[in-house]
Amino acid sequence: MKAVVEASLAAMAQAMADGRDLNAMPLGKLRQIKTKELASGAVVHTLKLRRKALSDDGA
Repeated sequence: MKAVVEASLAAMAQAMADGRDLNAMPLGKLRQIKTKELASGAVVHTLKLRRKALSDDGA
């Protein structure tokens, strides 16, 4: 299970590094607003998350 989660997170990180949007259902759609590289070499991504409204039964 841990290997699957780590592989999924690595794929998401690569997509963000490439500047692609992520459609991570049921979480929602992640879109990059801006990216900033710091002097230390770290990269800061500002993201916007769009989710569908939940129904009354929580589905």
